[in-house]
Amino acid sequence: MTYYLVDPRIGAQVIGATSATARHPLGTIVKATDSTLGEGQFIYVQVSQSLTQYDAVFVKATSNKVGQLTIDAAKTAGIVGFAQIAFGTKDEYGWIQITGRPLVRLAADCEPSLALYATTTGGVVDDATTSAMIQGLIATNSVTNAVTACTCTANFPTVARAVVLGAV
Repeated sequence: MTYYLVDPRIGAQVIGATSATARHPLGTIVKATDSTLGEGQFIYVQVSQSLTQYDAVFVKATSNKVGQLTIDAAKTAGIVGFAQIAFGTKDEYGWIQITGRPLVRLAADCEPSLALYATTTGGVVDDATTSAMIQGLIATNSVTNAVTACTCTANFPTVARAVVLGAV
């Protein structure tokens, strides 16, 4: 999997790399394409912790800083994204996928085409109901016996909290 910018920019940080210094304004959104997974959109962020490749992450709306998605992290305003590369240290800069067909870490026994939810395990989503449903994200394959990266379909995913779920 190698994403390339659809509209190349001079001096642009490549999608598959991290940087110790900012190379774009935080919150910049670009389109990129992969020969297997197709086109997607990515947002430029700074991470607040190290991330495992394919972690589900939460992008804080006020700062464009990112941490692993958990039920607690989803209580603030922001969007859900997916780390297609590992971020080794806190404060690194890089791209997080927000639309397209990202690989996402799913919990064991997760089934395709069901609603997905944030969990207490950082970076992992599941089809087991919690108070933080992720709208705009669908798994396309099932996961059997361990946390596994799985292809999903994402369309600007956000979290609907329990209060909102009760109103549906």
